[in-house]
Amino acid sequence: MAANHDAQFKALLKLKAVLRDFFVLFLPDTTRYIDFSQIEFVDKERFTFEGSPRTGDLLIKTRYRNDSAAFLIHLEHQAQNKPWLQQRVLEYFVLDWKEFKMPVYPVLLLSHGAGTLDIPMPVTMDFPDRRILEFNFPVINLTGLDARRYAALRNTAALALSSVMKIAPGDRIHLGIDMVRSLDEMPVEDPVRETVAGFFFSNHRFSRGETLKFHEELAMIRPRSRRERIMQWTNPWIELGVERGLERGMDRGLREGRRREAAVLVLRQLRRRIGSLPADVEDTIHALTLRPLESLGEALLDFKRPADLAAWLRRHSSPKRG
Repeated sequence: MAANHDAQFKALLKLKAVLRDFFVLFLPDTTRYIDFSQIEFVDKERFTFEGSPRTGDLLIKTRYRNDSAAFLIHLEHQAQNKPWLQQRVLEYFVLDWKEFKMPVYPVLLLSHGAGTLDIPMPVTMDFPDRRILEFNFPVINLTGLDARRYAALRNTAALALSSVMKIAPGDRIHLGIDMVRSLDEMPVEDPVRETVAGFFFSNHRFSRGETLKFHEELAMIRPRSRRERIMQWTNPWIELGVERGLERGMDRGLREGRRREAAVLVLRQLRRRIGSLPADVEDTIHALTLRPLESLGEALLDFKRPADLAAWLRRHSSPKRG
């Protein structure tokens, strides 16, 4: 489950508009000196000191505004309450500094099961005669923030991440309505809007009863054109979220339905990103199992042309379903 959360966060923050909003929201002082026109995601596979793959972090190369000097931003997402988080961030800091030979700005982002974990800053190591280490980095604990306050902001990162923030049980429907209203009012591109909505409803999952109440609230939105526009990009995600919430009790037939729904969502995003697709390509995507479909949903954010999709399919397509 944690790996899936990591993939969701990475896909969300790989959208440059969302990444910028994230820094504006949580690290405004840092935003002032980042050149967001010079953003490069370092996709090279990296490992820990023990040789394990690093799956929960995002490494970004950028430059200072009005300066040619480059530096790295390391975003470490943690969805579980684990000890030694400070040491993990320090380990990655040293590894990246050594490999890329440039300064590293670490950020620790906590969500889901991380709870109200207290991470005192700075991390220090003292001896009787001197301080050997003082390591200071921002820690953003989403689980302690007020979800409805952030869902009312005109900020894509705030809207998506409000789904993993603190919310009273009686406010769950209101949170969804707040989010879709705010997102609809923002002038963002369709792939950004769909990714933000997908992230939100994948993490803020409605029960079937809540889904009915949510649609009742949507029906109150005026004018009709706005209501229909919102329903067009929310309904597939809400329905998929309901199915995922019931996954444990599904039989094989229902799991196949979930896979087909995921294929439909991925195809819609691909058409928006790179245009119409040949019938044989659509057939190949419809035949993918759920896990490759989820991977494709993340990878397509970087596609610029049909050849990028073709190359991905050559590496990942499989005739077997499951």
